[in-house]
Amino acid sequence: MSDQPPILTNIGQTDFAEAACERLNGCDICPDYAECLNTRRENHETWLVGERMKDIRHRIFITSGKGGVGKSTLTAGVAVALARKGLKVALIDADIHGPNIPQMLVAEHSEAARHGKGLQLDEIGIVPVVPMPEEAPGLGLISMDYFIESSDDAVMWKGPLKKDLIRQLIASVNWGERDVLLFDLPPGTGDEPMMVTEIVDRIDGAVVVSTPQKVALLDARKSISMARHLDVPVLGMVENMTDEDLFGADQVKKSADELNVPYLGSVPLERRIIKLADEGKSIIVENPESEAAQAINALADDIMRALNA
Repeated sequence: MSDQPPILTNIGQTDFAEAACERLNGCDICPDYAECLNTRRENHETWLVGERMKDIRHRIFITSGKGGVGKSTLTAGVAVALARKGLKVALIDADIHGPNIPQMLVAEHSEAARHGKGLQLDEIGIVPVVPMPEEAPGLGLISMDYFIESSDDAVMWKGPLKKDLIRQLIASVNWGERDVLLFDLPPGTGDEPMMVTEIVDRIDGAVVVSTPQKVALLDARKSISMARHLDVPVLGMVENMTDEDLFGADQVKKSADELNVPYLGSVPLERRIIKLADEGKSIIVENPESEAAQAINALADDIMRALNA
């Protein structure tokens, strides 16, 4: 066992009281990591989350009731759009079992890709990955994908380990000052949304993504119910992959009206979004005049307008 094990190492030790730690560095880069107690590390990370959050103005999560509705692709697009508007954006890929955001934002021959899964450290924590340093320099990313040996590896974790990881992804990263923090949550109403709200203490809003398909809308309603149970304001619903020939018009808007939540607009079904995401590129950068890019930019504006209201 090394003196400084990686962030995901779980070391069992006997618990007893010890003085509080108020170091600003994350536990994973602390020289006393191996000698420190589990309970003390957990308490320190909880305190450190609060310190990191002091410099982040808005915190929101983007979720969906059903998988396959393009939630992560849309989250990546919104993050790039906000950064290109001059905002400093933190993006946490909190989908522990399917962390796909890096594949959508990191192009094969980019500077970020050359680092591979090797994260950079400064004096107080992990440095967020900047996937598009020229096109969107204000965007910083962290993901579970950077902490597993292969992207093909399955992450089969139960609740307590997942909560520890989410806390570490926030506490151990030197985010600095940020205008907005986006959490890309896994689909459904499982552990992760509850864990995020418990760890961060205050979430300023939730954006619920759905396609116009009826089964997706049924599950989107559950996501709205979940946000309300967690006392998280629902900023609104987004219709993704809009195609009136397939699904008819305004299906998500109708559900938003029925549920008395804002409707944030629609993003058309656009093949280029999928192709570019597979290449680690964003339609916001590559095809800014496209209908889809303009829709995502408008969505980003609406989200910030709702947060600042």
